[in-house]
Amino acid sequence: MPRNFRDLYVYKMAHKFVLEVYPIVKSFPECESNNLVSQIRRAATSLPLNVAEGASDRSDKCFLMYLNFAYRSTKELEACFELAFDLGYVSKEVYSKILHDLETLAVKFYRFMCVLENKPSFKRNTRNDYNNFEKIQLDQKYSVKE
Repeated sequence: MPRNFRDLYVYKMAHKFVLEVYPIVKSFPECESNNLVSQIRRAATSLPLNVAEGASDRSDKCFLMYLNFAYRSTKELEACFELAFDLGYVSKEVYSKILHDLETLAVKFYRFMCVLENKPSFKRNTRNDYNNFEKIQLDQKYSVKE
């Protein structure tokens, strides 16, 4: 059964982040509206949207792919806000808070991906791998040495 994305902590964090970013980029110069502002808005909104889309899939493998997209968007946003800081569009305080929030989100996405990767349902051949391992152990234990 698909997960309810609204119950996921990473979704709630990502949603909150978007709501915090929009007012910040509103103060950017008009000349950036089709460039840096647009890029930041698209990357930020992709965070909760990818969680929602991935969580709605039945497959953990597909969900992992969408979480990876969201994780990569946190890195894109780090680069965007570094540019915004260097261009003087955001203060040191705003930049530091945004980087802290992005780092926290990236860690949450990464840990969630690790959890999904380690679920038995994610590992397609878990039983076969175990059976092969057991067979190799038995072969080594009872092999005849010449």
